[in-house]
Amino acid sequence: MDRQEELNKACEVAFGDEPWLKTNYATGCYQQRLSHSIDNYRNLDLEKNRALQVRRKSLYNLEKLLIDFEKSYTTNGGTVLWATDEDDACRLIADILAKHQAKSVMRCQSDELEEIHLNQYLKNANVKVNDTSVEGFILDAGGEKQFHPTMPTINLSNEEINDILSRKYRLKAGSTTKQMVNFVKFKVNEEMTDSNVIITGADFLLSDEGGVVLIEDEGNVRKALSLADVHIAVAGFDRIVPSINDLNILLPLYSTYAFGQSIAINNMVLFGNSKNGAKPSKSYVIILDNGRSEVLKYEKQRNILSCIHCGACVNVCPIYKNIGGPAYNTPYVGPLGTVLTPLMKGMKNYSHLTSLCAMCGQCSKICPVQIPLDNIMMLNRHEMIEKQYDDPKLSIFFKMIIKTHKSRKLMNMPAKLKNFTMKKMIDDNYGKRKALPKFAPKTFSKMWQEMIDNK
Repeated sequence: MDRQEELNKACEVAFGDEPWLKTNYATGCYQQRLSHSIDNYRNLDLEKNRALQVRRKSLYNLEKLLIDFEKSYTTNGGTVLWATDEDDACRLIADILAKHQAKSVMRCQSDELEEIHLNQYLKNANVKVNDTSVEGFILDAGGEKQFHPTMPTINLSNEEINDILSRKYRLKAGSTTKQMVNFVKFKVNEEMTDSNVIITGADFLLSDEGGVVLIEDEGNVRKALSLADVHIAVAGFDRIVPSINDLNILLPLYSTYAFGQSIAINNMVLFGNSKNGAKPSKSYVIILDNGRSEVLKYEKQRNILSCIHCGACVNVCPIYKNIGGPAYNTPYVGPLGTVLTPLMKGMKNYSHLTSLCAMCGQCSKICPVQIPLDNIMMLNRHEMIEKQYDDPKLSIFFKMIIKTHKSRKLMNMPAKLKNFTMKKMIDDNYGKRKALPKFAPKTFSKMWQEMIDNK
């Protein structure tokens, strides 16, 4: 089964389970919180423009900033490692765990950790993985896939979460939300004491001070860091920012668009190894490429790497709201996934993702760093067609459409023949949830001619 067939099947499953009802409700609540949060800005457009300039500066001075970060972080006592791909990153993590004789680790939700498929790698290596977040714990307990970048269990109702916890941990049926949260927090805190290593992502890397910025909304990562001897952060090189002073702009914007609140509950900056007996005593940063260098080759599309991964574009995407995160079958979902994944992993293998866009432009309007996602999508589609990575059947179909519209004789061919051609050419891609429209028995040209003749 190729990726296009997998996508079609996943979409059918999504419509059958109808998680879109819960997704639309949750994203609607987010929109209400966002509308209240952005009122705190006197001039939101100006702040967005400032954030854009910071991210552009980061992208245009990438090489220097990364070298400066390594120098600063090493001076602070930390260790910087470089990974070319996901296998390289997992191997580096395995070496660190072996060095510190770790048999279990704590991990937090992160795009990069999903990108390198760390959970599966560690489980295959017989390393126990415990999640620091309430939502991550629930997903792991139920064997569910992350549905949303910042709200992973957005598709699950209270009853479904209760059912997951009841099956695995015998939590009583009919538990209230408060009871379930308290139970999960107790289990997470219990597992923290078993691990002396915590693996996280990084929301930003500070070039001037050699700092790793972590943003969370629960407080479990902060507690896990205070208990762990070793901290490993995995970050794409696009997370770099020039200065700690840039956080004045980026942190409030990230919190506003990620959580719909003025500032996140916990914002941490870690500067290498902790001192005076504090934990973690040993810190590592793995800077990940994994296809990002390929994105830099696209001069008109490379600014997608300016993304701050707040997930705002996902919340307004009509395609995502209907099919959900697992249908993408990639670490990045929504507009970011449809644009970034083909550029990172190759247009030939992931050109099918370019169909997951309605070109409504809502993602570009809401983006806090003003990335023109819809324009980049158009450029991706253009390249897909130029290199003939699109569906051959659809390509032939559109060529036939162009030829037909240039010929009155072909336009006037019998409706039965046109309906037969349409069914054969695009019925498989049209989906099973709606009927393919039928051509009218008479064309407008013929009806017009008959009306003139009857006069």
